[in-house]
Amino acid sequence: MSDATRNLRQYHDEKVKPDAMESQIKREMATGVIEQVRSSIPNAGNVQYTGSQYEGNATRGASDFDVMIDVAPKGSSFQYEKTDAPGFGKLKYQSGADDGYTGKVVTGDGYLSGKNVIEKQVQPAVDKLIGVQNHGGHLNVNGREIDVKRSVHGPAITLDLKSGKHETQVDIVPTVGPEHVTGGKEGVSFVAKPSSNATGSRRETEWRQSTAVQEKETFKGVHHGNQVHSEVLKDAKTARAENPALQSMPSYVAKTAQMSLIAKDEQRVSQGSQPKSWSPAESADRLQDLGKELYQGLDRGDMRNPHNPAMNVLSKTTAADRQEWKQQIGADGKGLVNLATTEPKK
Repeated sequence: MSDATRNLRQYHDEKVKPDAMESQIKREMATGVIEQVRSSIPNAGNVQYTGSQYEGNATRGASDFDVMIDVAPKGSSFQYEKTDAPGFGKLKYQSGADDGYTGKVVTGDGYLSGKNVIEKQVQPAVDKLIGVQNHGGHLNVNGREIDVKRSVHGPAITLDLKSGKHETQVDIVPTVGPEHVTGGKEGVSFVAKPSSNATGSRRETEWRQSTAVQEKETFKGVHHGNQVHSEVLKDAKTARAENPALQSMPSYVAKTAQMSLIAKDEQRVSQGSQPKSWSPAESADRLQDLGKELYQGLDRGDMRNPHNPAMNVLSKTTAADRQEWKQQIGADGKGLVNLATTEPKK
């Protein structure tokens, strides 16, 4: 084992690896609340547990749980219509829902309104469930009393949970599952979030493609008892959070770079070649590879999610920010390794 890997393993154990007991308590709190919320929402269907907590990519201190709840009535169908924003579109109602549902959430010209879904279908149900007063209330989960504070951020209803000294957060994202949509990409769900350039009524009726489920399966698929893929990503995310010059870089950028490395390994296998080794003894080398992948994407100003190549995850970043991030990471990726094996500057 190289000195770099030895130092990285120490860094991971001391600063990155979540506390198992605390993580379990937070998961029980979040899962219990999520199940009660799903049962309270009219017409709610499948629940998809997504994000870093369920991918195995959560770092120490991370307390947010993401869940996608299908809000389309069973048997209902919508036609997907692309807009000019890559990865976004509108959902035209076709059939399968009663007038009570469509009257609440479908616009006069027949499109599903994300705003109405949140404000008229999901939020009232959540507020009634928790007995909301001034955006707060409480729930009992398996005998544990939990204080709940509700807020709305973009496409998600956020529930801040507190029970004694334990605190966590649940982001509930209203979703339309792929089984309800014709004309969309196979297996892709839609969340109620318009593109940044949407104006007027389009802000209400534009939905974003979501590949969160596919992303979770990517990481679950490469584990097979070997957690190094996720450990390397968690090391990178923690190093980013500790470095002031990298804190403005969205953590999703590092995750996208890691998914690109996994996709390249899968391509090697499909071509009859050997994939890179992801043994614990080579974790520093793989973190350096992640750094190089990040640098190259930042240098191009273009980085694509393998599950949704239409969307550039760097589209909202500036050239000046990308240049600063590149300087920290280094063209050879060693800067990222150094950040994860040395004490951060105060």
